[in-house]
Amino acid sequence: MQPDASSRLRHQSDMGLKAAVFVSVALFIFALNSFVKEKKAAVVPFQYHQRLVFVKAKVNAVDSLLFLLDTGANVSAIDGRVARRLNLPITGEGNIEGTAGVISTKSTHLNSLEISSRRVTDLKCTILDLSRMLTPGNQHLDGILGTDAFHQAVVTIDFVNKAMAFEAEESEANTNSISFELDNGIPRVPVMINGFVNTFLRYDSGASLFDTQEPYVNVTTEVWRKLQEGDKKLKPRFTLSGSSGGGSLTLPVGRVGSIQLGNRRIDSVYVIVQPRVGYFAREDAVGFFGNYLLERYGLVTIDFLNCRIVF
Repeated sequence: MQPDASSRLRHQSDMGLKAAVFVSVALFIFALNSFVKEKKAAVVPFQYHQRLVFVKAKVNAVDSLLFLLDTGANVSAIDGRVARRLNLPITGEGNIEGTAGVISTKSTHLNSLEISSRRVTDLKCTILDLSRMLTPGNQHLDGILGTDAFHQAVVTIDFVNKAMAFEAEESEANTNSISFELDNGIPRVPVMINGFVNTFLRYDSGASLFDTQEPYVNVTTEVWRKLQEGDKKLKPRFTLSGSSGGGSLTLPVGRVGSIQLGNRRIDSVYVIVQPRVGYFAREDAVGFFGNYLLERYGLVTIDFLNCRIVF
């Protein structure tokens, strides 16, 4: 019996769909292989959710633990439940200064932490309750990778193909490079806002935001005051509710004409104003930006050896 016309159409449609999937997979593999060849490093796939990078790691020979890449943290962290499961010893106590206040913590040491070929030994970690942290697919977050895990490495993030590489070789500087200082272990770069306010912003890859294509940065109250002095019409447009170490906050949000990041100019940027609490109560506090500012450039390298971001 010959198939009817509708059956033939369904068959052709299925074949077309399979062909499209095959082409998409082939293009992804080609791009990933090009990335490996170009960077000469092992590539690790990551999950990208709410502008956050999540990667699988091995801790003390226990594999497939989910970690958040957080350049805004100078000390890595492990979830309390995971610490107990791995029988990690308590080695100290201390405080963490968050954007909303200070929290008390305990600390431990990891014998080893591995992500592909990247291996760090005797890594000090804080022990935190990460059960309420944002994750893709409601997975449980096992730990946070702070900058102490990469202080002698070059980290390349491919936002297009959702892959990253860890290298021990220096990156090549180009016209799209911008130098950073290590502010208590956290990268911070010089920026100009609206063409007349010079300040610094930390790069905080652990800063999350709702799903939006609009660029956002967080600034101090002092920077906001200077912006308003230079533009009398600048006022908050709406407010956001946020939470971080130490509590919850209500944050006013305005919109500025531009931000200059190295030789990159980003127009029409929302600025979230941080009140003077927690870390932002300090006189030397600076604002920050997350992946929602860098992902537009596709391939971004954070070179901790030469203190520069290439994008």
